[in-house]
Amino acid sequence: AILIEDGLIKKIAPQKNFKGKYSKVMDASGKLVMPGFINTHMHFYSTFARGLGKAAPSRNFVEILNNLWWRLDKKLTNADSYYSAV
Repeated sequence: AILIEDGLIKKIAPQKNFKGKYSKVMDASGKLVMPGFINTHMHFYSTFARGLGKAAPSRNFVEILNNLWWRLDKKLTNADSYYSAV
C-alpha cells in the first residue's frame, strides 16, 4: 500500500498497516502505480554544435542528421560527452 499526502508519497508498507486509518482508498490491484512522468531526455552535448561552421540548409530530417548531428558526433570525444552531462 502507498500513503499519499499533499501529492507526495509519504509511506509504502503492507496494506494491513493502513487499514481503517485513512478515508480514501483506491484499489490498484493489477495496476502499475508510479509518480508522474518527467521527461529527462536531454542532449546537453548539442550545445557543442554552436562551434561548428554553417552547413547548407537541410531540407529533411536525414539531411539534418548528415549535416549537423552526425557531423558533431564524429568530432566529440568520450570526455566531451561526459562533461556536457555533469
